[in-house]
Amino acid sequence: MSGFTTSARVVYIVLLGVTLGATLFLLLVLHPSALVHLPSEQSATELVRSMAASLDFFVLIGSPLLLVCLLVGFLSSGYSLRLPLIAVLLLAGAASMSHFWLEPEMLDIRQSLGQPIQYLDVNNPMRLRYTNFTTLSNWLHWFRVIASVYLLGQGVVSASPKRSLGLRF
Repeated sequence: MSGFTTSARVVYIVLLGVTLGATLFLLLVLHPSALVHLPSEQSATELVRSMAASLDFFVLIGSPLLLVCLLVGFLSSGYSLRLPLIAVLLLAGAASMSHFWLEPEMLDIRQSLGQPIQYLDVNNPMRLRYTNFTTLSNWLHWFRVIASVYLLGQGVVSASPKRSLGLRF
């Protein structure tokens, strides 16, 4: 294995680790603590949305690099790269959907309302739409966690030499 292949594998693992760590931080630490410690739900939402937008941008920038590192670092390993390539493309697609569609729609809803969302009636159509977009955004972030864990596991497994003899599962 050459130094270039090893470097590609290291960059691949680091990018996935940063993506996974930042996404888990957003979902498990920042969002709950922002709701508790900031004075209003609107300021907490602004903080979480800005962090989510930054994370989406990082994933959008890093996805082409992930693809290149996956191909360069693991092509010679003997493992099939079909599922990891699909997972990286889905990871980029989820970030694109969040960054280019969900975030602008949610911003438009917030700006079109004359008051903070928490003061609207629970059955208000705009509040329901915003809640649906927030739920979809959270699901996309959890998908990013699952895809990152899968890709990290695949990266570790395929970094070890493939056995030509023995049991195959």
